[in-house]
Amino acid sequence: MSIKEDIEKTKLVKNGYENDKYGKIYFHSNERLKDIFSQLDVKDKNVFTVLASGDQAFYFYDNGAKKVDLFDINKLSIYYYYLRVWIIKYLGRFYPRTLRNEFIKDLLDIVEVNSEEEKEAVLFWKKYIKNFSNGEINELLYFSENPFLNKINDVSNLASKLKEKKFNFYNIDISGKIEVPNKYNIIYTSNAADYLYHDKKTFESYRDNLDELLDDDGIVVCANVLRGRASIIEREVFSHKFLLSDLEYIEDKHFCGSPGYVYKRR
Repeated sequence: MSIKEDIEKTKLVKNGYENDKYGKIYFHSNERLKDIFSQLDVKDKNVFTVLASGDQAFYFYDNGAKKVDLFDINKLSIYYYYLRVWIIKYLGRFYPRTLRNEFIKDLLDIVEVNSEEEKEAVLFWKKYIKNFSNGEINELLYFSENPFLNKINDVSNLASKLKEKKFNFYNIDISGKIEVPNKYNIIYTSNAADYLYHDKKTFESYRDNLDELLDDDGIVVCANVLRGRASIIEREVFSHKFLLSDLEYIEDKHFCGSPGYVYKRR
């Protein structure tokens, strides 16, 4: 699909018409990534993570992952990801202070393009500026009450990693038919299970895809966001191939419970 068509789909999303491949973008993650990553060893690991806001991938890089490939059903997520990457690399900030058109234009002026995919992202944002007015990007974004929950204050290490690391992006439904040639030590699904069609067949497809993508001793990491644990149907379906363990219980003034759970093969 061309950049022009992506812009047309973006206009539809802004006007409230989302579909399977295009939707609103997460400005930031509402998972407790600091608590989750404090309990994971990701150093030198090959990772397959949901893209979403990009926060998850950045945490993997910042914590020493060897390679981080990305997946998301939402095509617009990859364009926002490049915007985030440029802000980290060239401006030294984890989140943008503004996303007004003038800011995006000035940022594009200093981007050094290193791949065809990055070139496409630059073209997308150049067309975006021509087709959308200032402030309209807020209608494309999801925000939560605590937008800086996962902020990384010092991005110098992350910026260095982003300059040297290459990645693959797969615009896929992780519960559908997928073609991903690699295997991974860690798969991070965030709370993708909360958005799956709630039937046994869908969860079996989701489970089998993860099983196929995992390296021999790999793990699947899932976040608790909309609920405090995996659903009954997810637990039942996954139990045939995986053992589940909850991450350490956290209690502070903002949160009480486990931030996520991990699957390992039986």
